[in-house]
Amino acid sequence: MKWILVAALSFVGCQRQTHFDCADSVKRELISPDGRYVALMFERDCGATTSVSTLVAIRESRKRLDLKEARLILSLKESWDLALEWNSPQALTIHLPEGARTYTKLATWQGVQITYR
Repeated sequence: MKWILVAALSFVGCQRQTHFDCADSVKRELISPDGRYVALMFERDCGATTSVSTLVAIRESRKRLDLKEARLILSLKESWDLALEWNSPQALTIHLPEGARTYTKLATWQGVQITYR
């Protein structure tokens, strides 16, 4: 009986771990005019039970890309093709499609002003 319980708990633990595995795919990268930052648009697919998400993050250009640790400035339900535009080294514009459902939508990131149109 103990063996069955241990086996069942191990199976549940393995399922939980793989349930949160997501695949990230970078769709667009845009370097700021002064080369200090990189705006990234990427998609995250966590499997059949959830929809794909479109995400935007900014990182310092000298830092290694780690999408799992990225601070998101925008997250949208479903897959969207977004236009990103640096207006200056401290101003980013993101063009949102009509009807896009947002979950995260920051106005600033480390002094960078973010505008949505």
